[in-house]
Parts: sequence; structure tokens; C-alpha cells
Amino acid sequence: MDNIQLIISIATLGGIVFAIYKTFSDPDVKAATRLEKIEVACPLKHEKLDYVVSEIKSSIKSLDQSMLLIKENDIKHIENEMRRMSDVQTKILTILEERKNNQIK
Repeated sequence: MDNIQLIISIATLGGIVFAIYKTFSDPDVKAATRLEKIEVACPLKHEKLDYVVSEIKSSIKSLDQSMLLIKENDIKHIENEMRRMSDVQTKILTILEERKNNQIK
């Protein structure tokens, strides 16, 4: 009977030691698994972010070029309007000078 109690006590002590070991080792195993997942996912996320950033940069560059073309086009239209106004002003001055000359005669 004493042997049975000794065996049960040793088994209980072994169970307690195993439970304590499991309590401290499980977080390490979970952390290691989590770190492995992060190590795998991190480069993929960085590649995706790099791709997205390069796409944004190319979109901004395209927008800059479009804005530049729009500005150039606006400047050309303004220059054409200024020339047209100058031509009209010259015609008006010519007409006024003609009238003035006709009135003097």
C-alpha cells in the first residue's frame, strides 16, 4: 500500500512539474509561431506597400504632367486672346484716326 501511495505521489509530483513546464513553455511556443508568421508576412506587406507607393508616385507624376500641359494650354489661349485684342485695338485706332482725318478735311 505504501508503494502505491509513493507511486501516486511521484505521478502527482510529475504531473505538477509537467503542468508548470507546460505553463511556461506554451507561451514561448506560441510566441515562436507568431514570430514565424510575422517573418513570413512582413516582407509580403513591405513589397505591397512599395508597390502601392510607386503607383501613387507615378499617378502624381502623371497628374503633374497633365497640370503642366493644362497650364501651357491656358497660357497659349491667353496669348492668343491678347494678340486678338491687340489687333482689335489697332483696328479701332485706325478707324478713329480715319474719322479724325475725315473730320479735319
